[in-house]
Amino acid sequence: MPIRIFRIPSGMTAFYDSFARKISRDESNPELFFIRLRSMLMLWTCTTIVMWIYVFYCATAWGLNYPVPWGGLIFTLIHCTVPLIFYYTQSFSVAGIALSLSGLCFQTLFCFYTGGVYSPAAIWLTFHPVILGFFGSTTLIVFQVLLNFSIVIGLYIAGKVGLLPVDILPPTYRDGMIISCYVLLDILIACFTVAAIRLNKEKNRELNDARELTENLLRILCHDINNPLLIIKNSSKHLTPEDLAANPKYADRIKRASNDIQDLTRSVSSWMAYKDGKITLQPTNVSVKEIVEHIHFSFEDKLKEKNLTLVCTAQDENLCITGDKTAVCYQLFSNLISNAIKFSFEHTTVELSFSENDRFIVAQVKDNGMGIKPELINRVFSPYAHTTMRGTNDEHGTGFGLPIVAALIQKMNGKITIANRAQLNQDERGTVVTVYLPKASC
Repeated sequence: MPIRIFRIPSGMTAFYDSFARKISRDESNPELFFIRLRSMLMLWTCTTIVMWIYVFYCATAWGLNYPVPWGGLIFTLIHCTVPLIFYYTQSFSVAGIALSLSGLCFQTLFCFYTGGVYSPAAIWLTFHPVILGFFGSTTLIVFQVLLNFSIVIGLYIAGKVGLLPVDILPPTYRDGMIISCYVLLDILIACFTVAAIRLNKEKNRELNDARELTENLLRILCHDINNPLLIIKNSSKHLTPEDLAANPKYADRIKRASNDIQDLTRSVSSWMAYKDGKITLQPTNVSVKEIVEHIHFSFEDKLKEKNLTLVCTAQDENLCITGDKTAVCYQLFSNLISNAIKFSFEHTTVELSFSENDRFIVAQVKDNGMGIKPELINRVFSPYAHTTMRGTNDEHGTGFGLPIVAALIQKMNGKITIANRAQLNQDERGTVVTVYLPKASC
């Protein structure tokens, strides 16, 4: 097993993950966004600690009657507001500029009072393009390099014409400053490098996942669509007006094959729209009564085909959900009920229940079928895992239904769980899916 030289403690990762999600203001941002934001907050913590060290250093070296400690204090307090700046701007570039310029101003002030370009702190000027390289764009990096160049030229000219104040930094403190600059600068560059490597690995992982997803889509389109098309082609040969009445099974086969193609293309299109960020949700109040009516209307025929009974119950008939009506009715619950029918044994019951707690409407869909396999429970919401199972009547699916449901629920600030009923209660069988959606007042 490879040894990891640099490992962030899990507790620290959890803290920064929570911090990142609080200031992002949008839980639906991709995971790479949160990884980048978490890295930014870790690096901001490191640079903030360094700046506070130098504030106390300056106060000790010069005392409080000199402008450097007070200027350093002001710039460090500005530096501390970087997470707040990101919260209001939601921009890595703006936060990176605030982080970089607050430190740059402190360093320029220190250099001005300690010999200009010959100051031991002048080496810190080289660090700022690295900061903006992590947070910003190529344009910002060029801007930072030009700004650094201007500051260096300005300090050099100021020194040559005698505009710099007399350097009264004690020799002992100067030696300490030289040593600390090299040590702390190396540590910060190492931290930024490690963060950049982690981000690069995550981007590569996303690219590999996207490639795998594309391959899965092509496999589905090339293989799964071929079967219903073949059925339609062969069955249509027998559908002449004369023998239509004598061969109704061919019409039924064409109908079922056409529905399979429609379901398949709809699932693939929905997932691609979600991945491309084209799904726009319009939050509104959706009553439980509307959901139940839609389910009864949409699945009446499918329930009859397998002799299933749909039982719907609600803690209160006036319960309402905050969410996009189309997504809730036509995609979310339609997918869940369709799955329950698919995996139910004939002559059994599909149960849909609604209750409430302090924050959420809790919906449960239970079937009395084969039950989800334990090894699929942690993978069934991922589009990259192969989780497709045949139904009790050999029905098949695309594997994109539950990932789409999970994605929609996440965008509506809810959550979803799935379990095998036999694992919860030995006297039961089948699968139970529990959905938590924000509660609304009707």
